[in-house]
Amino acid sequence: MSALLLLASLFACGRSDEPAPQVLIEPVADATEVEPATAPEAPLPAPALERYAASHILVAYQGAVGAPASVSRTREEARARAVALHDQLVRGADFEQLARSSSDGPSAPRGGSLGVYRVGTMVPAFEAQVAAVPVGALTPAFETPFGFHVVRRDAVIEARVAHLLISYAGAHQSASSRTEAEARARAEQALAALNAGQPFAKVAADLSDDVTAAHGGELGLIAPGQMIPAFEQAAFALKEGEHSGVVQSPYGFHIVLREPMGKER
Repeated sequence: MSALLLLASLFACGRSDEPAPQVLIEPVADATEVEPATAPEAPLPAPALERYAASHILVAYQGAVGAPASVSRTREEARARAVALHDQLVRGADFEQLARSSSDGPSAPRGGSLGVYRVGTMVPAFEAQVAAVPVGALTPAFETPFGFHVVRRDAVIEARVAHLLISYAGAHQSASSRTEAEARARAEQALAALNAGQPFAKVAADLSDDVTAAHGGELGLIAPGQMIPAFEQAAFALKEGEHSGVVQSPYGFHIVLREPMGKER
């Protein structure tokens, strides 16, 4: 069965080099935030890193690409609003709260978070502005075809993980007929095998119900905010090379492995 959990269908988080994760991924941006665009009038130096992370506030205007039908402000009104929002942030306003209340982008409910993205995923003007400021800093208000943005560059925090999933009847998207108690017992069996030294990939292949079982449970890179809380908390609490205990989510029982970032695939 597939434990596909809100798989991002419009934005790949900059992970074009990773296999598409099969579980637990939440969308982080809308296509209107990542379509190609021309560079700014005064181009900034090209991004020097492969991955960046950012949160943004989008101020759309009538006629901008992807602008909601409810937006009636003019381009100049949008510019003035973006500058005013930037000023509020400089004076100490909370970025996430302001993004939720003021951004026209689909990332607003997430406090403006776009997560981690690979260079080449976002519009060039956006990528150049983010790369030009240090982590934690704000960009000035700037324009893309989608409106005016105020962006905070965030730290890139990622983990490479694998997992195994034991599902049961009644769990989300489960086709299993086993009871919850039977599923927990099977998960404990898997944990015992791992603690006895069996390779994670073999245990996942033998016991996991997830579609990733055939690949040793590999999920690739994840970033905070993309996973359901129980899974994410377990993954980021681990050191590289460690596996978790049995972790329950709406999808069943998981065991999570945090793999070395430099692992050869």
